[in-house]
Amino acid sequence: YTVRNTGGALLNLNGTPKVTLLGSSAFTVITQPSSPVSASGGTTTFVIQFTPTAIGLASTGVSIGNDDGDENPYNFAIQGIGNDPVDTDGDGTPNSIDPDDDNDGVSDSQELIDGTNPLDAGSALQTLSTTFCSEWNSFLGLLNVNEYANAASSNRNLDVTLSDINGALQSTTAASILANSQRDVLVHDLSGFVPNSYGRTCTEVKNGNPGDVYGLAMHYHPASSGTGFDFVVSLPYAAGRVGSQFAPFNTFHPSPLSTNFVANWVSVTNDSTTSGSGTMFYYAQDGSTLGSEAATLTAGARKDFSAHQFGPNRVGLVEWRANDQTTKYVVRINRYYYDNAEGRQSFNSAMNIEAVKPNGEAIVVPLDKRNGTAVLELSNGTNAAITVTATFRNSNGSVAGTTSYNLSARSTIHVVADGVLSTDIGSVSLDGSAVGSVIAVGTHYGRDSTSKLINSYALHSRQSLGSVLRSSYNTFIGQSCDLLLVNSTGTAVTSSITMTRYDGVVVANGVNVITPANGMTNYDLCANDSADNYGAVVVTPNAPNSIRGAVLRRGAADRYQFATEMRQ
Repeated sequence: YTVRNTGGALLNLNGTPKVTLLGSSAFTVITQPSSPVSASGGTTTFVIQFTPTAIGLASTGVSIGNDDGDENPYNFAIQGIGNDPVDTDGDGTPNSIDPDDDNDGVSDSQELIDGTNPLDAGSALQTLSTTFCSEWNSFLGLLNVNEYANAASSNRNLDVTLSDINGALQSTTAASILANSQRDVLVHDLSGFVPNSYGRTCTEVKNGNPGDVYGLAMHYHPASSGTGFDFVVSLPYAAGRVGSQFAPFNTFHPSPLSTNFVANWVSVTNDSTTSGSGTMFYYAQDGSTLGSEAATLTAGARKDFSAHQFGPNRVGLVEWRANDQTTKYVVRINRYYYDNAEGRQSFNSAMNIEAVKPNGEAIVVPLDKRNGTAVLELSNGTNAAITVTATFRNSNGSVAGTTSYNLSARSTIHVVADGVLSTDIGSVSLDGSAVGSVIAVGTHYGRDSTSKLINSYALHSRQSLGSVLRSSYNTFIGQSCDLLLVNSTGTAVTSSITMTRYDGVVVANGVNVITPANGMTNYDLCANDSADNYGAVVVTPNAPNSIRGAVLRRGAADRYQFATEMRQ
């Protein structure tokens, strides 16, 4: 707005402040006029900003105090209409009245409490409901075990249902878990578990609250030698997500100069009670589209897609893009590393990677090169170019290297961390230049003395969230387990560790582990219990939103490894 002095004397604006508003708080004076105003056509300007907090008409009076003889104060009215064009999640509900702006399943008010970004669908602290599901798979002769841990101070009762490939219910089994403890259910012994098929198991907590029970589904592949297992993959229980989800694929075999086959199977499960549809998109390393496949899934049904159909020695990204913003899906990618080029059912290793929403917040992932190679798989989940700043840190928190990577839309790069880290374990923190932009996975490959692949596992880059972190341990079949803790803050953090066996016996109580500022620690969990036991692990840092945790389980002689994410 402009104040013009048409008189023959100076005009003094003498209000405090010079311009005042009387009305809607949606209007704000962001630039006050200057004074005095020169005579005979002199001018000064001021700026009023309209920031509506609701849809509809808003108005305010404007008053300018001055020394004019007959126009003091000078008053006028202005109005504006709030139409709120911003709709972050594209669900048709403007942000101003949408309780979940990014449609990540966590309300905006809860995200502010949790310390996550309510406008970034990849930034959220998910809580399992009292009903949750996971996949079973009997192909390849897999043995299936569901692990359940109870975070509550009293017993919890469960109903475990098994459904077939089409989502049809086959059986229901009751189970219970002691307070603060763990319970395993052998899925391969449940009625309806048949050879060479797959489906899902769903669990209902009969007497509890959301978040009381957590855990994962385990798939064990017996070794062709008849002794032990070739690989084990873990599928954490997860709430279905709406919209697009992404995961990296990789058909390179980690053994040097190997021509052995690598399969990448992407499973999509409809986690809703109604039918839904979507399209699987495949993106090459440079972000170009390799292909797409449309699919319709009835409630509870699952479909598998091949990301290895485009041939060996490729890396890239898959996207499941749902056709609506209400149907929820669980999406994962399983990589199988064969020990032969023909695809005969004999394996070196396997790993599971959960599909995620891209995240633009600061995220971190542990890196472990103790018996092989640690690789950062970094992708851009947006349709525009981004820059990602990666800071690699040694276990003591010192910076091993910082690099900015420019990624075109939907593109992927791989960074081998072995030559960057000067310690066996470390981490990398990542900061994307855009909201909802980064997908990053730390993949790990163990090798024997001949460089042959013997084990592998993956961990997503995530924010350090939560005040109490939970996972599980297991010493059956010669397993050992490491607790990996990454501190994403600039101050040392002390974490208290408690371990409770399946029978309710506390085997570790308040063991303190210190993780240096920006550093990483590795603690031998399973040393606290004897062989052939399992139970729950609780880690309580002395500062919330400071520690990113995972439990790495290792088979006898490191024949296999897999990591379980710690969750709030």
